[in-house]
Amino acid sequence: MVERSDTTGYNAQKESPRRGGSAFATDTGGVSRNCGINPRLQCNDAFGIGTRHQTTDSRMSSTQPTAPTAPTAPDLPPLPEAPPYLSYGAATVRFFHVGAGDPGQGLVPFYHYRIFVANLDVGHVNFRVGDTEHVRLCAGHIGYGVCEPFRGHAYAYQACRALAPFVRAVSPEVIITADPDNHASVRTIERLGAVFLDEMAVPEHDPHYAQGSRVKWRYRWSP
Repeated sequence: MVERSDTTGYNAQKESPRRGGSAFATDTGGVSRNCGINPRLQCNDAFGIGTRHQTTDSRMSSTQPTAPTAPTAPDLPPLPEAPPYLSYGAATVRFFHVGAGDPGQGLVPFYHYRIFVANLDVGHVNFRVGDTEHVRLCAGHIGYGVCEPFRGHAYAYQACRALAPFVRAVSPEVIITADPDNHASVRTIERLGAVFLDEMAVPEHDPHYAQGSRVKWRYRWSP
């Protein structure tokens, strides 16, 4: 497939999915958004502690946004400008906001993108910027969720591929983590070619422990 970016300066590239380890990421930061169709997600991303992420925006706006910029609040580190749109295959990821995270819980700033297919909002993908213990051991840098009616079409994989040029511009390698029993997300990240690193016990003080996670598989992805 050809990886391309819409209305951004990244160059188009041909990429072939590499079979490697299996992986997926979770997220415990940010404002949850509702899906309107079904609250259960094929989701490697606990988007908001104790919340189920859904979508509220069922149609993509036809208005072309100006290029968004990272917030300048003093408690956030300088962050790169987020591309407003990136596409791969049938999926287009659209930038919505930068989440501030929560330093007290090890939650880092993250870019929140919505996944659109044929103008329908089908889920989200997050890119976290930072290397706290929570990110390195439990959350990883990439998290995503796809609403139940839209599963089975590789939209999470396509969204990660769409986001890859931006991720690569920030870091050549990122950590992606997985709950071992989330088989659908494992298959998605296998297609990305993430390399297995190790299996880690979730620390009792980590937000994921309170959500029921006890073990994470950690992978390295070179987007």
